[in-house]
Amino acid sequence: MYNKAPTVGARKAVDQIMVYLASHADEGLQGPVLPTTSFEVYSDSDHAGDRSLGLRSHTGVVILCNGVPVHWRSKKQPVTSISSAAAEIYALAEAARDARLNAWHAEEMGIQRPKPIEIHVDNAAGISFQAKMNPDTKLKGVYDLRWQWVQELQNRNLI
Repeated sequence: MYNKAPTVGARKAVDQIMVYLASHADEGLQGPVLPTTSFEVYSDSDHAGDRSLGLRSHTGVVILCNGVPVHWRSKKQPVTSISSAAAEIYALAEAARDARLNAWHAEEMGIQRPKPIEIHVDNAAGISFQAKMNPDTKLKGVYDLRWQWVQELQNRNLI
């Protein structure tokens, strides 16, 4: 969108980036040269962590290649999560999407990535969900319950 019709603010931002890059041309990211290439993918979310900015959670994803960050993203989730588990699962799904894209880019450059892609999460519900749902999990029905709850609110003309 910005490439086709850049705004004045977008042009100024690009100018600032170019000035910064030109003045720091001798700096860069460095990592060890290893016989094999390793990738690590990390995912996290903050369940409504910054309430001053709203109640939606943030997703964080970082991908490291031999310990050097090659992809980083922090983004507000598109919907409000009812539980921290739902926020973590959303973040895990985003990390999986980013990791797959990173794997395709690596393969285009002739770098083979081990399969399956391992994603590190720090939430017990996310780990449980990643390892497959078990019938006793607290996540059972989280998404169905959310939809049913919205339907009930609509039927009561509350939304």
